[in-house]
Amino acid sequence: MIYAGRTCLPYIRVPIMYRCQVFTMELVYREIRDLAAIYNIQDKGEEVIADLEKREETARAKVAGLDGKVSAVFWFSSAAQSDPYVAGKNGAPGYIMSALGIKNVIETDDEWPTVGWETIAKKNPTVIVAGSMERRRYPMDSLESKMAFLESDPVTRLMESVERGHVFSMDAQAMNPTIRTIEGIETLATAIEKAGLAK
Repeated sequence: MIYAGRTCLPYIRVPIMYRCQVFTMELVYREIRDLAAIYNIQDKGEEVIADLEKREETARAKVAGLDGKVSAVFWFSSAAQSDPYVAGKNGAPGYIMSALGIKNVIETDDEWPTVGWETIAKKNPTVIVAGSMERRRYPMDSLESKMAFLESDPVTRLMESVERGHVFSMDAQAMNPTIRTIEGIETLATAIEKAGLAK
């Protein structure tokens, strides 16, 4: 699987993952071209890139004109009785939001920082994007556990995004900086459109 860009580990007591550079799909396209050149199938590589670009353009068109009117937080998972891992601004979710004109309420270079729900609630995101995954490493890995928490926790259940049903699921693999980031863009664009938030 193509995993674009590098993640750096600063040498501090508790390592925090942050990105050395802002992720864009151009990093993926560069790797596709490199692989295509190695196998001497440059034309096929360009076909793949053209298809991905077209898919992104189509998704963008669904929600054209948002221009920051909608805000979001991407929730990957949570360890037991811990703050949620949410997306910073420089990773794949940051690119997804930027591509669709959505404001990320988490403004940090850390790729997946932990942020308290009280802090997130104060930022009042229009949308919560909840990661759906097969793994069961943390209590909040499953989409079902995420939804149950959001609807029962005294802080999160009062958030507008929860009350209005603006919690959208997304395959957690699409939240990683890979070729599947395009799927993330498509998924969120469709959810925003169906919810009537693009009007």
